[in-house]
Amino acid sequence: GRRQKAEMGLEQERQGQRSVPNVLANGGVPMLLGAAAWWAGEAIPWAYPMLAAALASATSDTLSSEMGNLYGRHFVDLRTFRKGGRGSDGVISLEGTLIGAMGALLVGATAGMGPGPAEVWWMVAVAGLCGNLSDSLLGAFVQRSGWLNNHSVNFWSTAIAAAIAYLLYTLP
Repeated sequence: GRRQKAEMGLEQERQGQRSVPNVLANGGVPMLLGAAAWWAGEAIPWAYPMLAAALASATSDTLSSEMGNLYGRHFVDLRTFRKGGRGSDGVISLEGTLIGAMGALLVGATAGMGPGPAEVWWMVAVAGLCGNLSDSLLGAFVQRSGWLNNHSVNFWSTAIAAAIAYLLYTLP
């Protein structure tokens, strides 16, 4: 949909090519958790669901943004709960949110087949969707105010998803 996004004025910088800051923003938290899990092994069983939740958040956010801009019909600004501009920070659509939720569910289902307990699937899915929603909220209130850029928002939303997965995994 790159051509369609360009026609709508929503084409990403660098013609959609990812840069090192983009990769670190979306993959930095999972990379650190993966290194911790590799180093400590079974001594930190919560590292796996945290890593998966960070990936679920990045996947969910990317799908929501990209597919929501293409297939969304009505866009809502999270600051005002009124009609918002397609592609603006902190503006969401029902279609994009549902597609993002499916992405978080897919990563969660995959994580449930991994080395940890099978019930991590729902923790990863919930945390991934929460990370996606935190990305939208940070975009609406913090990024739009100029305090963070898009890469920082992506980094923090994956960290938030990982923290939520930790809480879900460790709560009795």
